[in-house]
Amino acid sequence: MNIMHISSYYMKGLGYQENCLPKYQKKLLDKKGKGNVIFYTSERNFPFANYENTYSSILGQRIGNEGVDSEHNVKILKNKPVFESVARCLCLFNPFNLYKTIKREKINVIHLHGATNLNVIFLVVISFFLDFKLFIDCHSDENNSKVTSKKNKLFYFFMTCFYKIFYRKVTKFLPVAKSCERYLETELKIPGEKMIITPLCFDSEYMFYDDTLAENLRSELSDEQDTTFLGCFGKISPEKNVLESLKVFSRVTDKLKNKKFKFLIVGSGSPEYIKDIKKYIEDNGLTNLVLFSPMQGREELRGYLSLCTAAFWIGSASNCIQEAMGCKTVPFLMKSTATEQLAIDERQIIDLSRIDLAIDNVCSVLDDDHINAIIETYASENFTWENSAKTHINIYQGIK
Repeated sequence: MNIMHISSYYMKGLGYQENCLPKYQKKLLDKKGKGNVIFYTSERNFPFANYENTYSSILGQRIGNEGVDSEHNVKILKNKPVFESVARCLCLFNPFNLYKTIKREKINVIHLHGATNLNVIFLVVISFFLDFKLFIDCHSDENNSKVTSKKNKLFYFFMTCFYKIFYRKVTKFLPVAKSCERYLETELKIPGEKMIITPLCFDSEYMFYDDTLAENLRSELSDEQDTTFLGCFGKISPEKNVLESLKVFSRVTDKLKNKKFKFLIVGSGSPEYIKDIKKYIEDNGLTNLVLFSPMQGREELRGYLSLCTAAFWIGSASNCIQEAMGCKTVPFLMKSTATEQLAIDERQIIDLSRIDLAIDNVCSVLDDDHINAIIETYASENFTWENSAKTHINIYQGIK
């Protein structure tokens, strides 16, 4: 089995699906001595909002060099796109180069990242000349892909018509959550029998509970050994509800006066939104309790997550949730089909419209001596990329 992943962007050194799924697929195929995995992408990083203030410190300049690269023993083919739409986070590739690469590498499985990735048009045309199975994953849902403007509606009308005609050319669609499955059904009219949910996971080689890193950070960030650390991780933006998380934290500190707390905000983002957060911190007497840290590399992030008893993702979802669970951190989540499979206890669900109940639930979790170990076990059994790689290969082979 020769697998080719295709994505508009690839960010080396991160723990995204694009990094980790090919990594573990390559390990499995190497172990069996049957097949190969390559990655076809552009020479640029994802156009994150406020890129200079968020990812540039880790990834460097957004547009790099063309050529052959590698990560985790997976060959990465970086190509200059014939067109990039930053608004759609899309790079269109030269279809003739795609054809030649598929033929040269003897590819029989293509995993395209993104159901609205317009390169699917080229792949469908190529499939009339070359024999391969096409799988398309989907991370989009109603929270991150709102179909509102006339331009968007026209785009989705085109994509819906395209899939209506050619959906049989796609072996399976692979939504990463129920919310993404619903998005495919409602926005692109993909029939349910064409879909298999394959959840996002974490890389257990990098993300695990690390007591040494946690205790080093504890000594650095607090004079009290019995301080309980909570936090928010990732992009600092309004859709992440970081400010709302701080408001919950403030109420929790008022209720649990017998405990010592610190709140970590680890990440970067909109300067305007960060200014609002800092004003709230100052106005509510939280200056000594809230600590900011810039976006971290994987090892450093492991330390911060291992330090935190719990963390908040009560806005849009993030793959960092699974990484946190692998580090024994309890995630507090909004009620959403994007994250419902990640909660093991109803106390983890934060309903901001029922704030008193939410505060009680957070306090109850913080008094639970067993839930962190349960979370870690649940994550290791259900959300590692190693297991996901096996699942994906079985799907490619038609076993599942």
